[in-house]
Amino acid sequence: MYYNTKASGARIRELRIAKNFTQDNLAEHMNVSRGFISLIESGKKGCSVDVLIALSNLFGVSIDYLVLGTAAFTAPDSAALKADIQALIGLLEKFREQLQPMLLMVKRMLSIMGIVELLRAAKCCTWYNVLLLSLIAAAVCMRRLPYYTEILLFVWVLAIVAFALFMSRMKEVRSIGFWHILPCALMLPIFFYSAVEIRRWPQGLAVLIFVTLGCTVNDVGAYFVGKAVGTHKLAPTISPGKTVEGGLGGMVSSVILMGLIASLYSQCVGVEMQYGWLLLYLFLASIIGQFGDLAMSTIKRTVGIKDFSRVLPGHGGILDRFDSFLFAAPFAVIYGNMTGCFL
Repeated sequence: MYYNTKASGARIRELRIAKNFTQDNLAEHMNVSRGFISLIESGKKGCSVDVLIALSNLFGVSIDYLVLGTAAFTAPDSAALKADIQALIGLLEKFREQLQPMLLMVKRMLSIMGIVELLRAAKCCTWYNVLLLSLIAAAVCMRRLPYYTEILLFVWVLAIVAFALFMSRMKEVRSIGFWHILPCALMLPIFFYSAVEIRRWPQGLAVLIFVTLGCTVNDVGAYFVGKAVGTHKLAPTISPGKTVEGGLGGMVSSVILMGLIASLYSQCVGVEMQYGWLLLYLFLASIIGQFGDLAMSTIKRTVGIKDFSRVLPGHGGILDRFDSFLFAAPFAVIYGNMTGCFL
């Protein structure tokens, strides 16, 4: 043998006694004779690899410890393991807290970029207008006032009413100015605030992905169904390419596909779903998302531009990417708090 069989046998004997085994007990577990165990413990016989593996698994130690007396292994203490996990969770929470200022800065920057796009479209991009709306966006992102969420969502409702009036009188509007774009400028920080608010929910990340994917499915479904069978114009003066059939196709696509995704998620994760409230949300969110798309199209049609900017090559500007989400995300917050279907 190439190791000290006597020392190895003594370690095996110590482990046997610590486990309250007799040589007979150990022999029974190992499926060998008592005499074989006695020879190993006395150092008169070495262990084969198979025997070492069996002893290692039985006593919870490494083969190195059995052969060389080093690298002893003991099963992890459950209390210590739990403490380590809690410490890791604490570190992750601390990292998230340190990341919050950066995320807040990104949220404000995106809001300001969208505001600048609006002001440039309205040809009123002066420094004091940018400063005023930027301060409003920063204030929205601060979350300091009591009933903060309720105030923002009330502003969201007013913005929808303002856009609805604007679209209904589009033929009479020859140009737009600061007051025309103010509702949309307020929508930007409210949208980013809503996304952060959703993220705080127990299933926040899944809900945020669900809301985003729902808007995307709605847009894609409306496009393909409209191309295939669309004949009746939905809003010819605002967006001639959109049809009633396309809007209904997007709505049906969103309800069916996102309903199936929600069902699969519920089964995989074990979360109970309120399917009635969920399907109603998908129906309403589809309408609101298409309204947001039309609202942004109204501004672009009035000022005669195709995209708000070229910040995102091939996709336009910030507002071109978030048009339907501007209204859908705050609605998800309102609906989730009212029905509890996302909480």
